[in-house]
Amino acid sequence: MLRYHSRKTRSSLKNALMKKYLIIVGIVALVLIFLSYYGDISDENEKQRLFEESKKEKQAQAAEAASKPRQPEYPRLSLTVDEAAEDYNYMWQVLEDNYPYLRINYMDYREIKEKFSIMAAESLNQSLKIDVYQFRNTLINCLNEVSVAFSAQLVPREWYEYYYSVYRQTNRYSGIFTNENSKALYKSLGAKIEDDIFNMPLPTTDADDFPHTHVTPVIFNNLLCDIIDEKTAIVTVNTQGYGAEQLEYDEQKIMEFYTKIQDCENLIIDIRNIHGGNGYWLKLFVEPNITKKLTRNIYYFIKSGKENTDYYTKYASESLNGVEVVEDLSQFVNLDTSDPVMSGHVYKYSETISPASNKKMFSGNIYVLNNDFTYTSMGDRFVSFCKDTGFATIVGTGLKGEERLKNTLSFTTDKNLILLPKSGWIFMYSPSCELNGDGSLNIERGVEPDYPNNFRETPLETCLTKIAEKRRSLD
Repeated sequence: MLRYHSRKTRSSLKNALMKKYLIIVGIVALVLIFLSYYGDISDENEKQRLFEESKKEKQAQAAEAASKPRQPEYPRLSLTVDEAAEDYNYMWQVLEDNYPYLRINYMDYREIKEKFSIMAAESLNQSLKIDVYQFRNTLINCLNEVSVAFSAQLVPREWYEYYYSVYRQTNRYSGIFTNENSKALYKSLGAKIEDDIFNMPLPTTDADDFPHTHVTPVIFNNLLCDIIDEKTAIVTVNTQGYGAEQLEYDEQKIMEFYTKIQDCENLIIDIRNIHGGNGYWLKLFVEPNITKKLTRNIYYFIKSGKENTDYYTKYASESLNGVEVVEDLSQFVNLDTSDPVMSGHVYKYSETISPASNKKMFSGNIYVLNNDFTYTSMGDRFVSFCKDTGFATIVGTGLKGEERLKNTLSFTTDKNLILLPKSGWIFMYSPSCELNGDGSLNIERGVEPDYPNNFRETPLETCLTKIAEKRRSLD
């Protein structure tokens, strides 16, 4: 009986403990549910608070940004009609006031100006805006037509790289190369204009205006030296004289040839169809064959526009060192300075060449052959020097004509750079041009030969004929 009661008591105790356990578990569950519910509410409240704070911060930033001047995005990819017209008209204002080649006879610059103005207007009428690269093409084509001997053109990417590396840290053209839109435009064309680029080499060019910076191999047959007969020798210059190595090699070659032709009466120097050379002709042909100084006057014309005045006073005053203003213009009968397009000043520079020694390497008669494609230093300047000083007799064709003007290179090394403010494009032009003694443009009129050749014979044939005639007259 007692054992049964004991078992019953233990069972009741066990059940009581189980009930307490379940009650505790239930209470814990209720507590957890309660905490979970109110915890979620707290998290949502915190999230809402953070969201509101973030929203207010963004609104404050937007308000601050709106209060500041808006920074433009570069490059500008389109222009309004008025902006494109402003740049185009400004370019022409600079050209009309400063560019010296607008009176070339074959060209009516007013027609060119109107032609491209109409082209620009037609493209603009298609929409409210014009693509900045389309506008660039219009400027390029316009300048190509008005340019004489590459003396006016839109600055290409390669030249921008060079000019930027040279001028960006100087006062010269500072307003151009600090222009962010212009930098971005040329960078979009592939220009390398990072700030760590210094002393970028000059772009390779065919122009005589600048030296080639790449190393060119010596051309061994640049000079062809030959003896035509016992009285006449000939030197043919095949290409050009760039580089110190080329000059040194050709100078040694020509000096050896001079020693071989001491008994010859005539030396023909054939410079047809070549260009370049810088001081090449002086070292090889002039200085060895004179015994006294030769002096000639070189005349330049510079228009009196604001951009030219600024250029020569601020940036290129050294270009006028040793140059004097010509007050008496009576000899320049072909220069009409009363014409507003030709309003400016004539400058004179005296060039003096000294002999290499007190004895000529060749003491006979010297003839120079040229044609319409003889140009720049080795051509125009050598031919002009021979004509002005009587150093040699010129045989060939006159250096003139539209085709020559369009495909030769300008004498002047000076180039003025102008920023078109709305688009960011840059164009450059030569501010000066060389005049003949009568005031005509040298690049247009050229140099008249002493013995012009006719279409039936070459300059060499004409020269040999004149030599034969002279020889017969002396017999």
